[in-house]
Amino acid sequence: MISSHDPIIDAGINELRERLKRSLDEHVPPKSRIAFLEYPYDTNVGNHMMWLAAMGYFAERGVDVAYVAHINAYRPDSLRRAVGDGRIVMCGGVGLGTLWPTHTELKRVVARDFPHNPILVLPSTLAFRNRAEQEEVRDVFKHHGNVTVMARDAESHRVIQETFREVNAILVPDAAFFLPHQPRRRPAQREIGWLARNDHEGIGYTPPQDVHVYDWAARSFYGPRDFPFSYGLLRMAGVSTRMRNAGLSGRLEEASNGIARVLYERVSAEMLRAGNKDFDRAEVLVSDRFHAHILAILRHQPIVLLADAFGKNRSSYETWTHRFPNVHLASTPADALATALALVQSENES
Repeated sequence: MISSHDPIIDAGINELRERLKRSLDEHVPPKSRIAFLEYPYDTNVGNHMMWLAAMGYFAERGVDVAYVAHINAYRPDSLRRAVGDGRIVMCGGVGLGTLWPTHTELKRVVARDFPHNPILVLPSTLAFRNRAEQEEVRDVFKHHGNVTVMARDAESHRVIQETFREVNAILVPDAAFFLPHQPRRRPAQREIGWLARNDHEGIGYTPPQDVHVYDWAARSFYGPRDFPFSYGLLRMAGVSTRMRNAGLSGRLEEASNGIARVLYERVSAEMLRAGNKDFDRAEVLVSDRFHAHILAILRHQPIVLLADAFGKNRSSYETWTHRFPNVHLASTPADALATALALVQSENES
């Protein structure tokens, strides 16, 4: 197994963190008061990695996160009372195109509701299947005039500039690189773990039958055996946000937001622990999920990164993560399996 203190991996992580930090420092003033939107109400570990990383950065900078909400809890009046004309920060990922339209629509609504507030979209991917899809979203930030979108790979940076010509586009690494080292906590039980996405971002392949295959997002907060504790915390956060949205006194609104923020972070930390527990089970990983390879980097664990349907993984690899010796890019499942088996053999021989 690659050492948990591999100097090449550590140096690469630190370099990407510093680049991201320099850009964020220019757009989120220390001790400012912000709203932070789109808490991930799902079990996709990658989304929670981005949320936790951003919250860690805000805490380090003394930023007051005065308003948090998931996609269905957003209320403009409540947000306005919390931050006034302050900055609105949107969590990154792929919620800016037509792949996940409800998330794109929220950005359109927020830009319309707050035409004078600075808006910052954290590191994101943008890709389209055709020109018609691109035309559908050109108006998301139209006429706003003070929007910055961070692109997390070179191709997305180009597409964002081409699509949203009125925004300031910045090329930075993914926010999850702000997370600290994620150590292995138990010995591996199997040689290969295969994290395979089962949605429209996948390339539609059938994983090998002789390896352990699973998907983060296939689990549910509502399942009795999945995350009952986290589900309970989210129900409590829902009560807090409803109290805040009811227009109570300023102190009660602030307290309600604080409770929701703490509960959200607890749930996200639980999701990250679950992701690490999954990864602990295998020596070598294979995945077409973008954040799987970032978590593997933070763990210094060998991973084979498979292509996705929209080029997100390859572009990120070519832009940033090719520098890490534990990351290997594969174009097909057969190539991924062959590479993973070779890595297992290499680790056993070392």
